[in-house]
Amino acid sequence: MERELFLGIDAGGSQTKLAVCDGRGRLVGYGKGGPANHLSVGLERMKESLVEAMNDAGCSGLHFESAYIGYSGLGIWSPSELLEKIGHEVIDTDRLAINNDCYNALYGGFGGESGIVAVTGTGSMVLAIDDDGEVTRLGGWGHILGDWGSGFRIAMDAIQVALKVHDGTVDSLLHDKMMSFFGFDSSRAIVRYFYIEQHSKSEIAAFAPLVIEAAVSDDREARRIVEANAIEIARTAVVMYNKVAVAPRLAVVGGLSKSEFFMEQLRWGVSGWLKLCKPLLQPVFGAVLIAMNNFRKVDKPSLERLSEISGEYEREGRL
Repeated sequence: MERELFLGIDAGGSQTKLAVCDGRGRLVGYGKGGPANHLSVGLERMKESLVEAMNDAGCSGLHFESAYIGYSGLGIWSPSELLEKIGHEVIDTDRLAINNDCYNALYGGFGGESGIVAVTGTGSMVLAIDDDGEVTRLGGWGHILGDWGSGFRIAMDAIQVALKVHDGTVDSLLHDKMMSFFGFDSSRAIVRYFYIEQHSKSEIAAFAPLVIEAAVSDDREARRIVEANAIEIARTAVVMYNKVAVAPRLAVVGGLSKSEFFMEQLRWGVSGWLKLCKPLLQPVFGAVLIAMNNFRKVDKPSLERLSEISGEYEREGRL
């Protein structure tokens, strides 16, 4: 009898991550691809990123009992025949489900049980799942209308301050950091980059770690930006807790969750309201769990194996 295989994909705005496990929660393959927000990079590049991740994992040509793709840029519970079609073109499975990529994080945060999860990556969103499995979302308005507390928002806030430094109205390290990071050599280059050239929001969000670095160095403007964005995520999580009947716990995932400074501010913001918890599963393994549960309910030993693998990959910086 052939092994049952389950595929989970976290198709994010900056990177695509993919994991394959067997029916007992044992890892079969893991791979990465490029950005996969079709609203930012287009459908063709999104599909290429899925293929890249499949090839990187060495899983092309395999048949999966069940597969799940969490797409960045897809509204929660929003059907998309086109995105499903592309998924089927890349994946050999009779059982494919898709949803917004933040649902990977929500489901992985507490293994599908009640709680609140904040996603703080290229974009941002706060979600909650109650005891009945009902999902509530706050945020998720995208980089033009929202994404408070995200890498993109921190980067753009810092870039705007850097331009004020250029004008001489503010003093900050952010101007020199911006010029160096983006390779700007003139004001004209700055204008060309943001108004004429085509750059993804993930490219801009990549500046956020340098903003946090400046904040840790006690640059006043950088500190203000990072603190404000962390507190905005905290405030939204507290509003969620007062809005929905969920367990008083919060898990944070995404690139900003790796910053001690950002997390310190966030922890202060939810103090007295929510317990800050380590996610049970990182989003890509949350996606695998969804795929497995869509086939049959995952037993406790299998969930524990998934959690062990997720923790190992996170500790070793392989995610």
